Amino acid sequence: MRHGSLPGRDFRPALLLLPHGFRIEATDTRPERLPPHPATPSADATSGRGLLLVQAYADRWECRVRDAYTKTVWAEILTHGHVPEAAVDRAREA
Repeated sequence: MRHGSLPGRDFRPALLLLPHGFRIEATDTRPERLPPHPATPSADATSGRGLLLVQAYADRWECRVRDAYTKTVWAEILTHGHVPEAAVDRAREA
């Protein structure tokens, strides 16, 4: 995962097992910089194309600002059924 690399601007990735699929999250300390929804980078933009991939493959995605210091961009991939019991067991062990 590649993300902004400014000193003091850390980020936290997360992968969550949900009853209906998976959620991938990236939380960073730049709540003032929100991604466009839908993702529409200009042809000469030097970044922002990763969200095009997210938009193409995820069932849904969104950006949420929860406080004055962080934002979280997340995407969900649905399993269209149930999560295999072995995956649930591995998630509990982690």
